[in-house]
Amino acid sequence: MNDVEKAHLEEIRDWCRYASDGWNNAEVRSTIISRMIMLSSISNENFQYFLDRVFDAIVDGYNLSGLVDGMIATGKRNPQILLCCMSIFKLDVPEP
Repeated sequence: MNDVEKAHLEEIRDWCRYASDGWNNAEVRSTIISRMIMLSSISNENFQYFLDRVFDAIVDGYNLSGLVDGMIATGKRNPQILLCCMSIFKLDVPEP
């Protein structure tokens, strides 16, 4: 890892430290997750990082479907073969 990458990771770490419990999915994705994806250079001619895409597949006999926050898949403009998907779930926890 070079100095620029280290600096980016430290900045992301600081965002995580001061992240508000009230952040919505878009804020978490744009501030933390997307920056990690960009830093990893995962998007190339073989894979892409896709946002807010419909996922529909049968895995081990179970039908899985829905809108996922992000996915890494083959394909250039549209996901083809899913490699990883992410959905952000937040629980509303009442203040003590």
